[in-house]
Amino acid sequence: MTDTAGTELLPALRALASLVAVLAAIVVAGWFMRRRLGGGRSGRVRIDERLTISRNQQLLLVRVDSRRLLVGAGEGGFALLAELDSGTEEPGRQAPAVRHVEPPLPRALPAAAARFRSALGHAMRARRSVP
Repeated sequence: MTDTAGTELLPALRALASLVAVLAAIVVAGWFMRRRLGGGRSGRVRIDERLTISRNQQLLLVRVDSRRLLVGAGEGGFALLAELDSGTEEPGRQAPAVRHVEPPLPRALPAAAARFRSALGHAMRARRSVP
């Protein structure tokens, strides 16, 4: 009777050992990815706060060394919206001053402006040539 109990217990122990091995592999892979991809908080750049505006748009409060930046993230990439003056972060203190930063022009804008200028020039020349 003990022989059958031992043979029935062996597959259950193998399944439990396999489950523990898989869970350990997931934990190790997560730790490695956080370290490798900079998910830890020990670097010079970190995200202090994140606000989701819509499905594809977010506002990020990013700290780079002692600088604090307000960054917009969306389908078109990232854009620096403002740089916050570094100040004390004690509760009850006045919020730091904000310096507005002009967002960079989208990459496609200069090319679109050149095409528009060219099309406008052709249209103007065609209009002058009509009697």
